[in-house]
Amino acid sequence: MGKTTILLVEDEAIIAESLASKLNLLGYEVAGTAAQGHEAVEMALRMHPQLILMDIRLEGPLDGIQAAQAIRDKYDVPVIYLTAHSDSDTLSRAKLTGPSGYIVKPFKIHDLATQIELALYKHQTDRKLYEQREWLRTTLTSIGDAVVAADARGLVTFINPVAEELTGWSMAEATGQPVQEVFHIINEYSRAPVDDPVSKVLRTGKIVGLANHTVLIRKDGREMPIDDSGAPIRDREGNVQGAVLVFRDISERRQTEEALRDLNETLERRVAERTELAEARARQLQALAAELIETEDQERRRIADLLHDDLQQTLAAARLHLQEVREHLPPEPTLEYVQQLLDESLNKSRQLSHDLSPPVLLHCDLLGALQWLGRHMNDQFGLEVHLQADVNPQLHRDSLKRFLFRAVNEHLFNVVKHAGVKSARVILSATDGGFIVTVSDQGKGFDPHILDSQNLKYGLGITRVRERLRALGGTLEIESTPGQGSRFTLTVPLRIAETDTVEETQSKMKECEDAIQAESPEGGVIRTLLVDDHLVMRKGLLQLLSNQPDIQVVGEAENGLEAIDRTRQLKPDVVVMDISMPVMGGIEATRQIKAEMPWVRVIGLSMYEDEQIAATLTEAGGECLVNKAASLSGLLKAVHGTANANGKVGFCPSD
Repeated sequence: MGKTTILLVEDEAIIAESLASKLNLLGYEVAGTAAQGHEAVEMALRMHPQLILMDIRLEGPLDGIQAAQAIRDKYDVPVIYLTAHSDSDTLSRAKLTGPSGYIVKPFKIHDLATQIELALYKHQTDRKLYEQREWLRTTLTSIGDAVVAADARGLVTFINPVAEELTGWSMAEATGQPVQEVFHIINEYSRAPVDDPVSKVLRTGKIVGLANHTVLIRKDGREMPIDDSGAPIRDREGNVQGAVLVFRDISERRQTEEALRDLNETLERRVAERTELAEARARQLQALAAELIETEDQERRRIADLLHDDLQQTLAAARLHLQEVREHLPPEPTLEYVQQLLDESLNKSRQLSHDLSPPVLLHCDLLGALQWLGRHMNDQFGLEVHLQADVNPQLHRDSLKRFLFRAVNEHLFNVVKHAGVKSARVILSATDGGFIVTVSDQGKGFDPHILDSQNLKYGLGITRVRERLRALGGTLEIESTPGQGSRFTLTVPLRIAETDTVEETQSKMKECEDAIQAESPEGGVIRTLLVDDHLVMRKGLLQLLSNQPDIQVVGEAENGLEAIDRTRQLKPDVVVMDISMPVMGGIEATRQIKAEMPWVRVIGLSMYEDEQIAATLTEAGGECLVNKAASLSGLLKAVHGTANANGKVGFCPSD
């Protein structure tokens, strides 16, 4: 590190030479000696000494004080005045130049050294402080937020350019003004003055923030929404020396928030509109799906009714007439062959009609229909179906009952075809908002993704069930893994169905008392009422029964309502009644007849040999069910009251 360089300014040569010698002895380097003020200025600006010893009284136009001022205006260097005069005027003039020291001649060399070291240290400290202040000023000036500083009295000491722009006050105008004048704030809605944050900071010594909806009133009266915070300025001892405010214009943010809020409202409105439209379309789709199921079901029933009401009735009547003819003729192979053809035609027609629209669906709820389906699958395919019913859903639409029945039938049929097992399980259970039908097996299983393949070769029935159920607002979940069986879960929403508990179902099935078995009259004629909606069938039965000496046909009816009315009028011993009829079916008519006239025996007629229908008829009070395609002897035994059970509950013997 080099020696401290000093410029010596002294107009007396002897004193200058002596002083230079002493400075050298003290370890300083005398950069040069000047005798006049203008010379001192020129040498200082050229040599840049680290300190100047300046005599106040100099020859020439510039004295020492003037020369020091000229130098300090262009070059920051500490100056120590040397003078033989200490009058107040000279001292006052010297103070204005900000000297680093003042030594009165004569002086001791030790005092000079002390003054030089103190001046150098003070200048170095002042420079660092200046640099720090300049850095802080530059930072506050360059910051993007507005900054206003105030002293402990709440008077503005600093305001950066951003604050100048926002408040409308310049630095010169704001300095020394109360903060409340420069930073004038009110509530946006109440227009009431807002508590001055600077005063609050000075009072509490804590950081504070503005309340929401604060507006700054500029100097020109314009308003702008702002957001700010205030913090205390503390000294080393922690005493509050002032406060600083940092604030920003939030007009753009407010506009952005309002635009975003408007956008959100628009989006929410559009979403609501689209949701409403989607829900309307979903309801429309559900209605169309229900209508499609209804139409398909009606078409199935139309064809089944056509087979039952026309073809089967004609074939049955023809068979009855053929039986009557054969009873009065010797055995004839041709007539036997014709009867065989009639039997085959009846069976095929009955099976087709049954597959299109199982009669059990006309007389039973979903639970009863599934019970029948389980027995049917066991009888026809050897598949043992375990039915577990935790609820008994009461469906508002027969078409939905038929759809679910066929859906379960489809799954069970797939078990027969693909699962490779002889048992399956069907479960009816309740869930929040609906009920569930589950069909499961422990068979081969399959990959459910096959159903979504574009090259689907099988599973069309399952796919149709899933899409139709989805359109109705329900779901079909398929769980299956090759080698681990399959589970099909149909979920039906309550808005299209309601459920009864098993106890309620059993109560409904026992509404009527146990059927009273009427005895046949002892001797005399059996008064019989024929009930069938097909004229050709009634005439055939009338002709056959009229040939029996102990049977008297006292009347006819073509539907259940007429049967009840005719029974009240004619009081027959026996009512021979078709099960499937318009207006009122045979089972309901049987229930009402037995409730009002329990002594009347009711024998049911059906084209189907169906255990579920037979059981339902028996529960209604009917005696037994006769197959229309069976032989005449079975009907006669039933009418005479000599029919005994043949192993099937509710059926009359056919031979």
